[in-house]
Amino acid sequence: MRDRLAALHGRLSPAEQKVAALVAADAGAVTRMNLAAVAKAAGVSEPTVIRFCRTLGLDGFSELRLELARAEGHGATAPRRTVTADTRVAEALHAGCGTAIARLAVLRDGLDHKAIEDAARRLLAARQVEIWGFGETAPLAEAMAGRLFGLCRGVVARGEARMQAMAAAGLEAGTVVLCLSALPDAWQAAEAAAFAGAPLIALAPAGSPLLAMATVGLGIAAGDEAGLAGPMIEHLALVALAESLALAVTLLSSPAARERAARMQADGAAGWQSPRRPL
Repeated sequence: MRDRLAALHGRLSPAEQKVAALVAADAGAVTRMNLAAVAKAAGVSEPTVIRFCRTLGLDGFSELRLELARAEGHGATAPRRTVTADTRVAEALHAGCGTAIARLAVLRDGLDHKAIEDAARRLLAARQVEIWGFGETAPLAEAMAGRLFGLCRGVVARGEARMQAMAAAGLEAGTVVLCLSALPDAWQAAEAAAFAGAPLIALAPAGSPLLAMATVGLGIAAGDEAGLAGPMIEHLALVALAESLALAVTLLSSPAARERAARMQADGAAGWQSPRRPL
């Protein structure tokens, strides 16, 4: 970070240089301050701090704090605020967003790139892709099917346990089952599929039975002992992991497949336009 500040020194306004001096003097302190406190400590306005962040190529002050936290702690996430009954609404909102950002940073830093690529290649090679969302992840299974439609063959999403069990009983050769779960104990249908010999790709909490039986398991590490994230943010982490897998499938697919998928998704977004004239 100090090297970046030195390289950008000539591009900073006099006011922005005050912010840079504060960051260089005590980056750790800046990670524990809010935007108003940094502006006051540097003797500048809050918009000046935002401009300084964007000059560094960052989206805003929150990303600056994350960058500084990682630089100071070698991968640590930004500090979290404790929300109490006396916390103002604006501060609580900032804390909630900060927790979500920190949770996604933990996920990003722990991604198993080889496992994601292995899972993506299996999905592309499959004759059929069954996507099962357990519990509250049923809508995510539908969204994932939309992302893979046109890239993979025979993509089907199922969010109902009865339909998953029926599908598990009739899986054909060449089928790969992609299981999504935010719960550690959702695995019965997946066990039936594994018993039938189908390769399983699982996105689920670390240490869950679903990951243990998976051919390729992509685990979501739990939050730290201080309670880094609640159920909704843990679901957000699962969504981000699913999106990472979808991106890997897209990048590893052929140009023709990407073009076909883009065309199909565009037509789907526009809706079917009948070539016939209305009566």
